[in-house]
Amino acid sequence: MAEKILFLYSRLRNSEKFIIFLLPIVTSFADILNLFSPYLALQFVLGNISFLKIVLLFSLILMVSFLKVYIELSSSKIIFGMRLSEVAACSIKSIETDVESIDLKNGKERINLGQEAVSFGNDYGIEALFNAFLIVVSECLFFSIVLFLGGYINFYFALFLFFTIVLHFVLLHRIDQKIYAYQSEWLADKVREEKLRRTAIVKKYAKDIRIREVSGDFIRLLKDVQKKIFNYITLREKYRLKMDVILGFYTLVRNAFIILYLLYYCNAPLEYIVLWIGILLYLNDHIRQFSAATVDVKNNELSFQNLLKLYRYKSGEESEKECLVEDIKNIYKNNTLFRHSEICDLGNYVMKIDNISFGYTEEHVLFSNFSANIKRGEKIALIGHNGVGKSTFIRVLAGLYKPKTGCIQVFPFGNNNLLEHISIAFQDNHLFAFSLIENLTGYNLERWNKVSLSEKDKLNYLIHKFQMNEVLARTPKGIECSCGTQLDEGGVDFSGGEQQNFSIIRSGYKDSELLFLDEPTASLDAIKEKKLYQQMDKLFANKTVFFVSHRLGSTKFCDRIFFIKKSGEIIDSTFDVLYNTEEEFKMLYEKQSNYYRKDFR
Repeated sequence: MAEKILFLYSRLRNSEKFIIFLLPIVTSFADILNLFSPYLALQFVLGNISFLKIVLLFSLILMVSFLKVYIELSSSKIIFGMRLSEVAACSIKSIETDVESIDLKNGKERINLGQEAVSFGNDYGIEALFNAFLIVVSECLFFSIVLFLGGYINFYFALFLFFTIVLHFVLLHRIDQKIYAYQSEWLADKVREEKLRRTAIVKKYAKDIRIREVSGDFIRLLKDVQKKIFNYITLREKYRLKMDVILGFYTLVRNAFIILYLLYYCNAPLEYIVLWIGILLYLNDHIRQFSAATVDVKNNELSFQNLLKLYRYKSGEESEKECLVEDIKNIYKNNTLFRHSEICDLGNYVMKIDNISFGYTEEHVLFSNFSANIKRGEKIALIGHNGVGKSTFIRVLAGLYKPKTGCIQVFPFGNNNLLEHISIAFQDNHLFAFSLIENLTGYNLERWNKVSLSEKDKLNYLIHKFQMNEVLARTPKGIECSCGTQLDEGGVDFSGGEQQNFSIIRSGYKDSELLFLDEPTASLDAIKEKKLYQQMDKLFANKTVFFVSHRLGSTKFCDRIFFIKKSGEIIDSTFDVLYNTEEEFKMLYEKQSNYYRKDFR
């Protein structure tokens, strides 16, 4: 634990380290001086201290108190800034995590847990951990000074005081842990209650809930969860009340014993009695803070470990090894979103696929030992039965997934960072809650107004060719409209088909050499799909395009077809050859043809 705290401490600048180092020292010293205030006032009343000395001493106490407040504010700012820097590092690491890791190796969960450690404010995660650790150090110094003062009376008094502090802490610590357990159970049901309430009003669920007449079930579930929450809170408060009574009785007995000991055994003067009454009254608060801080340290250590696991994670690797500080000291140095690729020469080809294999597990292999050379400008269709891995194959070719064996090279970019140089449109298209301009071009409105006229003409040409100008004419702001209503109430909710068209326009605007279109026309009927594919064939005449489609008839125009069989074998051929030589292909085509003949009768 100390190693992790020292790691965070090492990330601070020297001036910040000095302030953080001073915080527990000044805090404990200021608290002790405040305890001496009644003692000094009584000494002045008794005539043991002159007026000048009492003014100087109270001025010192006031100055130290002001210094404590200043250092606390400064350290809070420093620790908050440290958390913000970790938020930035965590965000960069999250963006750098490859798609395969997110989809296949619990990378999404790893990212979420890492982000929770830095994004949930100062009550949870690394900021809460650091603050709690500083409180633990400060309270340890405070207790040390109190025991030192007790030693002035005699050794046995200091020893008795030590054991009473330890016993009080043990009792409080067990209480805090029990209350935290109640709180954790309460929070789990609170999250469930919140999800139920949100689900009832979310657009994609609200209609089903009302049409299927399950609103009564939702209300019953909501009441059950709320009842459980109420029971948890009731149990927690009953337990807290019972333990407060026990601790109150214990404190009363302890304080009475100490005061009687000072009066009758030590014959302590009145000013000493006043001093120790003040110490005993404040001692409970400090023990409570110390106990709560130790619980926070323990509970937030796991969140810190999750952050370190995210930092330590490398694409394509999954390690549950304990994260050591030295593994991540250079995290900022290694954070680069884009890296230069090696240059390669593939001759007349734009892509070389060399003996690639892929599977989610060793037992579940989708395809193996596939090789092909792709010429510039070729149109290639990827077809097969549902579930054979067409979309997965596209993700492998695009570099989103890494093949288990073999390699893929794209001229002139080698096999590194292909995503910078290709365009992809998936069947599950999404428009971000930004302006349509930002979704299509990556430019905000200010930058878009400064681009050349030819760039604007290119985008307008694509919008016109895909007949989306009529859709934009119906929106209040045209191409500058916001997509969705999450960030702008005046935004536009485009239909699924419209979003698919915009995704194709976005791919075309990027003007990449390679285009991957993974069933971008899934929401269209067969006739509209065929027309759209023919349109894309003309628009992207000089581009190399991979089409994924579950309708075989729409792919006749393609130069080549990669047919994935149920066995996982990939046949590289043309439509006519496959129809005449591959029985599985012919049966699939005939089955679809018969379906559409019946549909159009």
